[in-house]
Amino acid sequence: VSRHKLILSAKAMGRAGKKSAVPKATEPMVSERKPEQQPEPSKAADDSQQHAWRVTSEVDANPGDVVYSEAPILTVSQKTATFTLEDLQRWLIKFGLLDADARMAVAAMPYHKKAASGGILAGLVGKRGENVQEKLRVPNGMSPDEAWAVLRIVERNAIEVQTAEHQWDSMLLSGISAVEHSCLPNAALSLGNQSGVVEVRALKALAAGEMVTISRLNEEQLLSSTSERRKQLEVRRQLECACTRCAGNDVLRAFRCPKQTCKGLLHAVGASDCLSSCSYCGKAPTDHTTSEILAAERRLLDVSPEARRNLQKVAGSLSIAVQKRDAAGFSSASEVAMHALGKSASTASENKQVDASHHAVLRLAKDAAAVRTVLGDSLAATGRGELAAKMWRAAARELKEGIDNEYRAFPLPRHGRILDLVGLAGLHGRAGCETEARACFAEAFAEIDLVLWSGPQGRREELQTIRENIETMLAAAM
Repeated sequence: VSRHKLILSAKAMGRAGKKSAVPKATEPMVSERKPEQQPEPSKAADDSQQHAWRVTSEVDANPGDVVYSEAPILTVSQKTATFTLEDLQRWLIKFGLLDADARMAVAAMPYHKKAASGGILAGLVGKRGENVQEKLRVPNGMSPDEAWAVLRIVERNAIEVQTAEHQWDSMLLSGISAVEHSCLPNAALSLGNQSGVVEVRALKALAAGEMVTISRLNEEQLLSSTSERRKQLEVRRQLECACTRCAGNDVLRAFRCPKQTCKGLLHAVGASDCLSSCSYCGKAPTDHTTSEILAAERRLLDVSPEARRNLQKVAGSLSIAVQKRDAAGFSSASEVAMHALGKSASTASENKQVDASHHAVLRLAKDAAAVRTVLGDSLAATGRGELAAKMWRAAARELKEGIDNEYRAFPLPRHGRILDLVGLAGLHGRAGCETEARACFAEAFAEIDLVLWSGPQGRREELQTIRENIETMLAAAM
């Protein structure tokens, strides 16, 4: 049972909201059909009836509190976060096995008239479901129209939770599927401590009556530009996010003010290519200046993927050489690494209009920091301590800048941030900066409990070990 109840307010269809305890898998939360009536998904709410349920916390909640928990109506295990034809076949089979109440709860979920253009469902069975009968076996007792409706319900409402390294549970949940998406959510969901139950926990303090929001994007997607996030939501769920983050300036598309003496920044406005006025001098860019800035961004986006791949490949080669104590291999990899670092630096400097806080630049910087870290470790192992410290300090600067810029865009705890903070602490420790190292460990420790509970078991165990090590180290330093 959830620690806090939720209020679901169905404004769009004129239904009065009701306080709801945790629903059972067979309890329809939003349907007005009588239990004995056979549900037909083809009658479910479509585009003309896309009701937006406001899900709010009934009481004040602190970060980490369980706001809501619920057992899914229907679960399909998948090998990836996106469904395949085999997964769609399992959805149809499992829906056909549900009892009447559970089918009714699924049927009450909203869906779109067509599959998302360019989306996975449209690619598998057609935008209008024209290939459903050809590609899938419709279970006995289910019409093709009913099957097509079920698949659209899945496309719009299913929530994926990673349960193992190559395992996801895709689920339909009466209440949680109705929670509004935000690219800056105040809550997160994952499998709870109780088997078969999904929990929603607060990421920040929630006041009674405050709307609960979760993200339907993964961590990497949340650290991408507004236009990319909107594209992902459109092709997966036909959602257009209107959260404060998406409506405002995109801080991950940052550009230097064209006025050379100014230290301010311009940002893309929302998902558009319009640029804001300078954050410092207030001057708006001309059309010509905007065109030049966007051209520089396109050039950077064209070349940065290859530069990143080279850095990641080099980091792997260096690590292998160090582990094998292969002097010749390390020497060769070091030369390649220095070339890759130079190429990475020039990739950014050749497009000087793009600021270091732009998502493409900061990803390059974090990859470069990983290469410098391994280089520093290798130099230290061969007795070149001064050069090693120089590498570590440079890596620490690059990594810290990346951490800070990502946090400005997404100021919430997350798994990758914890690992970055621990990595930064390690760099400071190597370079002899103990005060800075402790500060990073303390920052990671303050946030780790808010992400420890989520993710697959292997990740939970990893974070638990990190937590215990940090706690021991901070206690020893007091």
